[in-house]
Amino acid sequence: MSATPIKRAPELQYLSHQHHQVLIVCWKIRAGLAKPGAIASLQKFVIYFYRHYLLPHFAVEEAHLYPLLGNHHPLIQQALAEHRQLQQILDNLSLAPEQYTLLEQLLTQHIRFEERVLFNEIQQQATPEQLQAIAAANTGTDKGFVSIEQWEDKFWE
Repeated sequence: MSATPIKRAPELQYLSHQHHQVLIVCWKIRAGLAKPGAIASLQKFVIYFYRHYLLPHFAVEEAHLYPLLGNHHPLIQQALAEHRQLQQILDNLSLAPEQYTLLEQLLTQHIRFEERVLFNEIQQQATPEQLQAIAAANTGTDKGFVSIEQWEDKFWE
């Protein structure tokens, strides 16, 4: 039995697309960990991804998306806690492979939570005007990902 695809509000599809891109990054992290000697290249890639892509993505979610349910909502509390946990790992990143394994696992879990639980709740609660405001705030936040796709050091291959 296959799962029914999630019907995403058009205004949230941009963020969902970004989530898909993050899952591709997670795959690259896993693939890079399997390659001997790739950890230094992996670290450069992950730091770039964090600064130029993930932080702006988090900023849009926290400033425009999460307030729709309120910062005291349990789902928002979970999402914010996960953002802080990911940021703490990324701010203290070393060359220890275990850190990248943990990062990849937590990032994948976070994306799945937002897509399967949080976004569905927001779609049910948000007004059309609120959804439009989210879409307007999100334009241009994937510029950092374009450069990731053009990353020359293909450590994952």
